[in-house]
Amino acid sequence: MAQEASHAVTVDALRSLAVFSDLPSSALDQLLRGSQVRHLNQRQRLSSLERSQGENYCFVLSGVVAIALDREGRTVPARSRDDRSFEHIGFFAPGELFSDGFLDCPPGVGESVLDCMASTSATLLATSRPALAALMARHTAWSTRLRQQIAASRNYFLSQQEPTRRLVQDFFLRHGFASSSLVRVSQLDRCLDCNKCREACAKRHGSARGVRAGLRLGRLAIQQVCRQCVDKPCLVSCKVEALALDEHGEIRISGHCTGCGACIRQCPHGAILTERYTDAGRNRQRAVKCDHCAGFADRACFRACPTGALLELSPRELFTESRPGSNESGRTFSGVAFLEGVAEHRARQTHRTAGTVVATLLFLALAAIGLECFLRRTLPEHSLLAAILPWLGSAEPIAYSSGKGFGHWLGYIGTSFMLLTFLYPLHTRLGLLKNLGAQSTWLTVHLWVGFIGATLVTYHAAFKLDRWVGLSCISMWIVVASGAIGRYLYGKVHSGIGLANFEMESLSRSVASMVGRRRPSRAIRILTPEHEGGTKSHGLLVVMLWHELRDFAVLLWLRVAGLGDIPDRKARRPVLQFLSDRAAQQRTRCYLESAKKMLRHWNWVHIALTIIMFALAGVHIAYGFMYKAV
Repeated sequence: MAQEASHAVTVDALRSLAVFSDLPSSALDQLLRGSQVRHLNQRQRLSSLERSQGENYCFVLSGVVAIALDREGRTVPARSRDDRSFEHIGFFAPGELFSDGFLDCPPGVGESVLDCMASTSATLLATSRPALAALMARHTAWSTRLRQQIAASRNYFLSQQEPTRRLVQDFFLRHGFASSSLVRVSQLDRCLDCNKCREACAKRHGSARGVRAGLRLGRLAIQQVCRQCVDKPCLVSCKVEALALDEHGEIRISGHCTGCGACIRQCPHGAILTERYTDAGRNRQRAVKCDHCAGFADRACFRACPTGALLELSPRELFTESRPGSNESGRTFSGVAFLEGVAEHRARQTHRTAGTVVATLLFLALAAIGLECFLRRTLPEHSLLAAILPWLGSAEPIAYSSGKGFGHWLGYIGTSFMLLTFLYPLHTRLGLLKNLGAQSTWLTVHLWVGFIGATLVTYHAAFKLDRWVGLSCISMWIVVASGAIGRYLYGKVHSGIGLANFEMESLSRSVASMVGRRRPSRAIRILTPEHEGGTKSHGLLVVMLWHELRDFAVLLWLRVAGLGDIPDRKARRPVLQFLSDRAAQQRTRCYLESAKKMLRHWNWVHIALTIIMFALAGVHIAYGFMYKAV
């Protein structure tokens, strides 16, 4: 493997890296001949390679090498990505260097294990310490620059040890986002768990080509679809050339696929799936993947999402922040996107501004209509109609009534708007409307039409809601509130669960060195458990009270006598604070999960209230016509 990689490493390849740009070709050639080229596959450990005696300095030529730490004292294996036994505490990018001297100091029994693991396929140039020292002695300017780079890398490493950044960094390296060029996320505060994105994908392609919420962190769920890897291991693995790049750089799977599964095994993100089909009466299988609806005018999942929860971003935009004037701009990890939500794309800013302007104009128009109705009823001489009538040469008295004139027409218009709300559920059922606009646009129009209709009907009622006929108007506002509040609360609860998990992970990292490898006692384990299943809604209050009392009692016992294995009283305080905060976060998550179960069927409540509303409105309209006929 090293010999194969060495053929690709040339003097020109070294010079393309900033760290070697100041060295002459003769020095680079000597460095290359006196060094060893090492190649690491993804998730392969540096300790698994053969190495020469003594300390070597490894320059990263390509790929990303992560620093993995196992505090439980085990050798860091290439386990599944979700294994929490180790943490990625840092990484080295192309052009940076590190020492492998830690491999000469094996840890003692029970001590933390440190190793380097390739987050992507990586190529290293290992130079012995004497050879590097001799090169630095001959080129003092380069030596000074290299020492400055090492100091800057150390400062950058220390700046990433804040708990939130550590969590985001570990997630980024653990799941191989360093080799990805595209990430599709679902914003949990907008996602309704309706699964319409997968249904639309299955309808267009015959089967769903991805997992809706493969990974979760904070307010975001990352879909398990093709991330358009830089190294494209699936493309290389195909022996029958069934995978190919199209003109847009998208990997497409052709009909030549034999279903051997080589690309499925090589895909580091599990984005390639198996699909069964029938050919000539025989059951066969083939590989399928999300190709982002290449060849179609739109993307089925984006079009079907009713709330616009889906976004596609670059990993750099999602995980890092840019600081003007900073040398580490675009490399500093940030949890803002996962704690506060993802800002919309620049291309959508114009749409967002236009939507804000339209909403403001609609509110102003409705307020103007309401003011005119109020003035016609109470102060007719100050109304807009009073100013217009003299210009028309009319001296009619100004009055406002729900049974005739302006108020009567407001009732017709408001009722028409309420009837238009039926277009949203009919959109997915009528062939004429299915291909007209995105689902998110229909939901936005549905919300606005319902609000405008209820407002106009309120004006039509002349603000008299104390009679029985006012029940239809009140029911309209109940329907509008149930839809808007239900959607808002579900999104908040959905994203709140992710936030609680994020804060628990951050809290665990902030006190990892404090708690150490100490196994939790039975008293600690009976703090609020990970999951409280089977709790009925009517018994939720009792369960919440029991959690509070139980955790209080356990923490009190721990404070008095439960942490006897920590002799230092000052050392007990942060441990107790950690356990208290963890129990509070655990209770919060349990409450939010229970609330999510209760809100899961809010749309059926909204539909039932809508039926009652239209029944009352029908009775009111029929009574009005009968009264006028008499």
